[in-house]
Amino acid sequence: MRVHTQERPFVCNLCRKAFNHKVSLNRHMHSHTGKKPYQCKICLRQFSTKFDWKRHFSVHPMT
Repeated sequence: MRVHTQERPFVCNLCRKAFNHKVSLNRHMHSHTGKKPYQCKICLRQFSTKFDWKRHFSVHPMT
């Protein structure tokens, strides 16, 4: 219910941006570390979020 209460208890210790879920903070930390754990097996491009990685597949036509 944090979405409705605007509660954001998870705070980035580098830029002080706050999040309502720990997973959101963890995903945000990739912006500071440059970590890109998701890689396209077709072109080897790397992504910091699973969402961007999945969206990328539309650039590769199905064979």
